Amino acid sequence: MVDFNKIDMGELGRHLFQKILKATASDGKFTEIMEETKIKGEPYTDESFPPNEFSLIADWDEDEVQDKVKLWKQFEWIRCNDIESLNDDEGKLAVFQNDIDPSDIMQGLLGDCYFLSVLSVLSEKP
Repeated sequence: MVDFNKIDMGELGRHLFQKILKATASDGKFTEIMEETKIKGEPYTDESFPPNEFSLIADWDEDEVQDKVKLWKQFEWIRCNDIESLNDDEGKLAVFQNDIDPSDIMQGLLGDCYFLSVLSVLSEKP
């Protein structure tokens, strides 16, 4: 049995993010991306999924998406570390805080169930 009091959940979250970035970075450019981000002194932004409305819907004028336009336009793009409830006591981003349970995972309005299912599995056997 895992003693969650001995695990730094913030560090675990950062480690998981790095693994995901490394696995999904095109052409194995993980190290290059991390170095460039460090040099710029700015947070990483995925050029293929920029923080704007066109990452969600390519053409906001299409008839098929009009039911989503009003709802999705009310949301603001922010970084995870800007969500206060995701930060630990020291202000560092922590994907998992304290103990974790599969029922902690909740899907919002985005189609990210594949990612959330991974987090749910990790919470069962961290």
